[in-house]
Amino acid sequence: MGKISEIFNFENIGGKIKNLAKWSCWITILLIWIAAPIAFFILIAEESEFVVIPLVAAIIAPVLVWIGSWAMYAFGEFVERTCDNEDNTRLILEKLTEDNYDSDYTPTDEADEDDFVEDDFVEDDEPQEDIPTYTKEDRKRKIARITELRKKGLITEEMYQQAINNPKVLERF
Repeated sequence: MGKISEIFNFENIGGKIKNLAKWSCWITILLIWIAAPIAFFILIAEESEFVVIPLVAAIIAPVLVWIGSWAMYAFGEFVERTCDNEDNTRLILEKLTEDNYDSDYTPTDEADEDDFVEDDFVEDDEPQEDIPTYTKEDRKRKIARITELRKKGLITEEMYQQAINNPKVLERF
């Protein structure tokens, strides 16, 4: 019973699509190889002039079915790789925020690039300990990069807020 329940859930759907592509290809080829000789002998019995068609179909149809199954298999591979990429991206982002998360930090609801005033930026000639030093242009570039990641859905809103409000997190970008 465990095997049947695994078939009907939606986990590892990419692998299931790939298996479906393989199985449907081989079953269709098998059915063609069974039907073609039967059709051949029926046409011989009827003395039809179309006797050659089942023989040609037995050769050409399996090749076409095999080539056609590539699309379904490729889609399954695409789904599988996309899921793997999502998992890996999530792990990387969790690691980045985990390594740099300040437990005293609380993200603001409405953080924006305009919320930062000139005094918030560390000038090149004012080094400070524990706080990354970078120019206003560097900070703008990093915030633009993080904003782009958020727009693409690669980081969550919470991660975005942490990055733009916490210099230790922002330095990773």
